[in-house]
Amino acid sequence: MKEIILAFTSFLAAILAGLLYNRSLKRERPIHISIIHNLPAQSSQFFTGRAKEISMLRDFLSPTNPITIGGVFGIGGIGKTSLLIKVGQECVNSKSFDFILYIPARQFSLSNDYKKSDGILDTIISTAIYTLDFHQNKLSDSEKEAFARASFFQKRTLLLVDGLDETSESEQNELVNFLLSLPSQTKIIISSRRKIDLPFSIKLDALTFDEYRTLISQELASTNTNLSDEIAEKLYQLTGGLPLAVRLATSLLKDYSMETVLRKFKKSDNSLFEFIIKPVINKYRNKYPYNKLLMTMAHLTNLATLPEIAHKAGLADNVQLVEEGLVNLTKESLLTKNDDKYLLHPLVRGYILSKEIS
Repeated sequence: MKEIILAFTSFLAAILAGLLYNRSLKRERPIHISIIHNLPAQSSQFFTGRAKEISMLRDFLSPTNPITIGGVFGIGGIGKTSLLIKVGQECVNSKSFDFILYIPARQFSLSNDYKKSDGILDTIISTAIYTLDFHQNKLSDSEKEAFARASFFQKRTLLLVDGLDETSESEQNELVNFLLSLPSQTKIIISSRRKIDLPFSIKLDALTFDEYRTLISQELASTNTNLSDEIAEKLYQLTGGLPLAVRLATSLLKDYSMETVLRKFKKSDNSLFEFIIKPVINKYRNKYPYNKLLMTMAHLTNLATLPEIAHKAGLADNVQLVEEGLVNLTKESLLTKNDDKYLLHPLVRGYILSKEIS
């Protein structure tokens, strides 16, 4: 019944949007639009790797692909936002969408009527109004809203919803359900640290060492600092191939020696851990069996099977509970899984061990 009401509401909204749009076209003075996106500037001028992921997203965004919503998942700092902006900029250059709206997911939570579908839509429309350049047109606020709302339903739109994990689980479900009800010409890409079930998804893994090495060279180009392959390898192992860690390391090198920078990563003594690792770890620190599994995994340096982990954790008699815990920790991007074997991310391991020692 809920699905029928939602579909009928969307149908009426589309009809209303069409009427509003046609009315805007009949204005004596045509409405001119010169800005079609609100993509933020990349935090770094360098973008390395991700050729496979970009190709997959291009296929997903094709008009011939019937899937309308997809996700990019991975641990904090792995490059989800950078990938969204990169792909969005490609779409701007190729003019494959009429509107490209970048919206931090927490912006939906700030809506007073978040729990209502019209509240979510209002947030999207508000972003569209600020994205569209109306300065050449003498429009009232109501005309701006009408045009933005109508255009959203009439034109091909790409929504980039960044950081879904910054909202509560109930908010996530509400948002995803609403996004699935949008017009078929609308494509949505969601980024989140925690994986959710979507028709199409990509998990971002660590950069390869060659990609990591290239990024280091690019970031250090203006500092006249060179790293040997041996030092680069140590940094790669400590950070688990995290792009954000490269940028933090190169920033620290302006004030510290490489030995000190490596020590800071080894002891989890920098802002990267406070803002990326700590919040997720704290979420499970006092929850059984997650706390036990995290501590056990922190002492395992090689891939381990479910029975091996259960034995090491002293939970061999409750393998099902261990498996449930590992699945959730993997969804949080704290663990990687290869061929039914699990391994804790190096940064997460370093953080847990440093706190255990202290």
